[in-house]
Parts: sequence; C-alpha cells; structure tokens
Amino acid sequence: MAKRQALVRKLPAVETLGSASVICCDKTGTLTQNKMTVTQLAVAEDFAVHKALSTAKAALSATLLHAASLCNNASLDPDQPGNILGDPTEGALIYLADAFGIDQLAHEDAYPRVFEQPFDSDRKRMSTVHEENGSFYAYTKGAVDEMLPLCTQVLTAEGPRPMTESDGESIMQLC
Repeated sequence: MAKRQALVRKLPAVETLGSASVICCDKTGTLTQNKMTVTQLAVAEDFAVHKALSTAKAALSATLLHAASLCNNASLDPDQPGNILGDPTEGALIYLADAFGIDQLAHEDAYPRVFEQPFDSDRKRMSTVHEENGSFYAYTKGAVDEMLPLCTQVLTAEGPRPMTESDGESIMQLC
C-alpha cells in the first residue's frame, strides 16, 4: 500500500475493507465532481405536515435565501462559470440562492459582513453579522441538533411565533 501512496489512519478499517464483497459508490457528483445541490427544503409549515417540498414547488421565504447567501464563505468562480470556490455544502446554498435570483456578489456588497464566527467542530455552526439599512443582523447555519435548542421562535407566513415542543419534534422527525 505504501508503494501506491495509500495513507492508512486506522488499520482495522483496512482489514474490514479487505473482507468486503460489495462496494457502493456515490455517482451523484458529490464525490466525482465535488458538487452538492439542494434538492429539498422545509420551511415553517412544511415541518408541521412532516413533509419536505421539492425546490421547484417550495414557496420559499426570502429570509431563508437571504441568510443562505450571506452566511456563506463559498463563491461562484469568475474564471469557470458554474463552478464554486469553497466548501461544496456552502456552494449548494449559493446555487440555491442563484436559482431564485440572488446575485451573491451584489448581495454581499449591499449587506456587508462586519463579523464572522467560523464553523468549528465544537459549536457545529457558523455565524455572520451583516449591516443592513443601518442595523445589524446575525445569521447562523449549522447542525439541526445543535441549532434547535437555541431557537425560541418559528417564522411562519403570519410572522414569528413562539416555538413549541411540538415544533421541535416535527423538525427533528423531518431531519
């Protein structure tokens, strides 16, 4: 294995692989092209009915797209249209915002970032603060199990309302 420049961190994993008779591969592009795509979204009332809607049918909140574009360190590659510079997961959010008409560069210029708390394995989330019309807004994205305990409200079509225990259970069931 050393001759083929293979680096093994855990020998038991290699021993297990040696006894495998079937190996399954991801052919969606995540591994082969380093690209990810948002295929389903769930916002507000979607959780109440325990159903994620496809991106083509979802009535998206402008707030969700706004946050996805701003709380992000990926960008569209100016030298290779259609490619992303940065993390593939963040790139998927850039593609999503772009599909709904948000030009990330113009968006970042209009709402400048004034602070960032980068993603780390302890917090399992990333936060950015942006100046918007003379006020400051924080956007955070991260693991559902880490974010949910921090939430006190749900944004619905009627506006924000207090989050209930049932809301939390519905979100966890869908995720």
